[in-house]
Amino acid sequence: MALLRNAGRYVGILRMTGCERLLMVTALVVASFFALDIDQELAERWIAERKHIIETYPGVIGRLKSTRAGRGAAEAVKERLARARAGNDPPPTIDDELSVGAVGTLPGLRFKLRERVSGDEARIGIGRRSGRIDVMLTRFDFSKMVDGQIQSTEECFIVTETRTYQSIAGPRTVFVLAPFDATKARVSYRQAIALELAEAKQTEAERTQRLERTRHEKQQASPQGEAQKDAALLTTARDLGKAGLYTAAEQRLRKIIADVPGTPLAAEAQKELDALPPH
Repeated sequence: MALLRNAGRYVGILRMTGCERLLMVTALVVASFFALDIDQELAERWIAERKHIIETYPGVIGRLKSTRAGRGAAEAVKERLARARAGNDPPPTIDDELSVGAVGTLPGLRFKLRERVSGDEARIGIGRRSGRIDVMLTRFDFSKMVDGQIQSTEECFIVTETRTYQSIAGPRTVFVLAPFDATKARVSYRQAIALELAEAKQTEAERTQRLERTRHEKQQASPQGEAQKDAALLTTARDLGKAGLYTAAEQRLRKIIADVPGTPLAAEAQKELDALPPH
């Protein structure tokens, strides 16, 4: 990683011996593959975290809203859920258990400035519990910040190395963080979301088409079904008439006439109705 970021410094590579040049080129290629692995791993974690948020946060919001103390927190969780659904949520958080090569945003998306070393380097506190983990942060603009300040940031960082410094209590070894360009991971992440949303849209369109087709088929089948019912009703009316149950027969015949007016079946029902004796 460091070789890639400082590749401009190695202009003298052309003056090296063949063996030295081969070693340098090999190192650059290995570093390049390492960078691609980091970008891919970050994108995959980002996608997995978004899925986790979308699946679990609705339940979290419901539980928080059920208590007066949790309503404020519920709004923050609701906002994060909305961002995840829209695909503009920040990269995944770096692990509290730091290790060289770890990449991600800071826990809580903020840090506490402990002590400025220079305009672009300082000792900071990170972690969800008021910055309980001390680290060094380099290549970050601290020029307008003061010690003790809490700074919010959605930038991505990478743990580059460990460093020992002299504190009041004696030597201390801390991890060193630096900004990490998450552009490639962001592109992969948004491509995955775009594909997911396109598939969801296609699935919804197919579902709508199926519902519309089913509705249309029911509409087409409905008149045929009603006609069959009315034909059976005509047979029943005739049987009732033969049995002398003229009132019941009349009711059924009038229903047929009202259900399918102007049809041959309605004409037959009218003929049967006219033939009924007075009752």
